[in-house]
Amino acid sequence: MTIMNVALPAIATELEVGTDALQWMVNAYVLVIAGLMLTCGALGDRYGRKRLLLIGLGVFGVSSAVAAGVDSAALLIAARGVMGLGAAIMMPVAFAVLAALFGPAERGKAVSFLVMGLGVGIPLGPIIGGYLLEHFWWGSIFLINVPIAIIGAIAIAVLLPESRDPSPRRPDVLGAVLSMAGLASLVYGVIEAPGRGWSDPVTIYAISAGLVVLTGFVAWELRVRDPMIDLHLFAQPQFLWASIAGVLVTFGSSDCCSSSRSTCSSSSVTTPSAPGSGCFR
Repeated sequence: MTIMNVALPAIATELEVGTDALQWMVNAYVLVIAGLMLTCGALGDRYGRKRLLLIGLGVFGVSSAVAAGVDSAALLIAARGVMGLGAAIMMPVAFAVLAALFGPAERGKAVSFLVMGLGVGIPLGPIIGGYLLEHFWWGSIFLINVPIAIIGAIAIAVLLPESRDPSPRRPDVLGAVLSMAGLASLVYGVIEAPGRGWSDPVTIYAISAGLVVLTGFVAWELRVRDPMIDLHLFAQPQFLWASIAGVLVTFGSSDCCSSSRSTCSSSSVTTPSAPGSGCFR
C-alpha cells in the first residue's frame, strides 16, 4: 500500500484528478480487504489453501497489470478494488498455511518471520516507488507486481503442499454476509470521518450501522452450529493479544499512509524530489 502513496502526485497530474479521487484509489483497496478478508480465510480452510493462494495471486497480478495501463480515475479505482480482493484472499490464507505446515514449537517463529516480512515492506514501498517514478511512468508501481505474482505462483505450485480443514464446516452464508457488510460499513465510516468530520451524518450512520451489524454477526456466530470463526478462541490470551497487536499495526500503518497522502496531495506536482520521498516539489 505504501508504494501507491508515492505515485499519487504523478497520478493526479497525468489523470487530472482531485484529492477525492486520489483518496479512493487508496481506500478502495483497504475497503475491499476489510470487508472480505475474514470470509476469504474461511474459504481457504474449506476449499484448499494452496488453491486460494494461487487464485489470490492471479487476481492480484492481473488487476495490477490492468491498473498499470488505465487512463481514467474510475478504472484505476476499480482495478485497485480488485487488487484488494486478491490481497484479501492471500493474507489470511498465508497465515493459515503456516499453522498447517509448522508444529506448535516452530509455528511462532514462522508467523514472526511472516509478520517481519510484511513490516519490512512498509518502508521499502516508498523507496522502490521513488526509484520507479524517477526512471519510468507511474504505472510501473503496479506493473512491478506482475513478475512478483508470477514467481510467487510458480513457487507455490511447485513447493507448497495442499492443505485444508479435514472436517470442513457447512458454509456460514449469513455469517459471511454480516461480516462483510459490518466491516465494510465500519471501515467506510472511519475512512470518511477525516474529510466529512466525525459528527457528519454519513460518518455517524456508517460507523453505527457497522457496529450494529457486527454485533449481530457476533450473536449469530455464538449460536450457530457451524460458525465461520470460533469466537471462543478470543478467550485464549495468546490469540487475543496477537489479534489486538495485528489490528494496532494495521491502523498504525494506515495512519502513516493517510498522513503521506494528505501531505502529498497538498503539494504542487512537477518532478520527483528524491527516490522514496513520497512527495513532489
